[in-house]
Amino acid sequence: LKQLYPVIREELSTIIDTTNFYIALFDEEKNKLYFSYYADETGERDKDFLVSKYSNSDSIFNYIFKTGESLLLNYNKYKRMIDRGDFNSYDVITNKQVWLGVPLKVESKIIGSMILQSYTDPNLYSKKDIKLMEFVSQQIATAIERKQAEEKLKFLSLYDYLTKLPNRVLFYDRMRQEIAYAKRERKKFSVMFLDLDNFKEVNDKFGHDIGDRLLQGVAKRFSKLLRKTDTICRLGGDEFIILLPRLAQPRENTVDVARKIFSSLNEPFLIGENQIYINTSIGIALYPDDGEKEEDLIKSADKAMYMAKKEGPNNYHWAEFKLT
Repeated sequence: LKQLYPVIREELSTIIDTTNFYIALFDEEKNKLYFSYYADETGERDKDFLVSKYSNSDSIFNYIFKTGESLLLNYNKYKRMIDRGDFNSYDVITNKQVWLGVPLKVESKIIGSMILQSYTDPNLYSKKDIKLMEFVSQQIATAIERKQAEEKLKFLSLYDYLTKLPNRVLFYDRMRQEIAYAKRERKKFSVMFLDLDNFKEVNDKFGHDIGDRLLQGVAKRFSKLLRKTDTICRLGGDEFIILLPRLAQPRENTVDVARKIFSSLNEPFLIGENQIYINTSIGIALYPDDGEKEEDLIKSADKAMYMAKKEGPNNYHWAEFKLT
């Protein structure tokens, strides 16, 4: 999509002024508009500015999304609509400006809005420009939705849908890269296999929806503890694997991470009105001591995890032998 938006703007510029051009799309998961593309002549309106000012549910951008109406606004019409409560003022338009916004529709579904604005010429856009923008917006919306579908499929091929963590495919790929590096440089790295304790009881007591949200919370909490170079993967169910590459002191550094994970679980997860505590058991394998292939390392860490589980919640255990 990032490559598509500048092309859209450039093509539109041949038929209408696109100096100040914005595209806001609706995020169904977050139930909120976000600015996926913005071009501004002053250089003052960056993404954070747009989000803080105009992504609110009572903004003019949301008005277009909710009503499906196109709007051509000068300052006077803008003020009238604010006075009658159509949307709130976020200083979008001054008396020297004009604002043109159209919904982005795919058939009857509105996926966002597309906006043009002039900061200096209140007469730059006219009613005929509304018709023009409505016509091209249908083609643009279709192109955006198609690209979104392609990117979603690509994302799902490498990431877990529920937690948004890397999946097994991406994790194994990163492990192969790290094994090649560690073998070449004669380095060590570790793999941690995590299994949540008593997760089944949580599902049975609170239901699978709460269980899914707990997994999402766990994934976020664990991810915050890791470096950017680390990789955490959801294997499936309540099992996670963590790759810790390029460690200065492999054993000490890995134990530090395990302790941080246990500490992070001291605080309950607040899901709706439920306060849920969860523990985890961790098995740890070291390359090349406990395996020289990705499958062997994961098997070693998995076996060690079961040893840790026997010792009680919030325990870790090192793999004790190399698989043959």
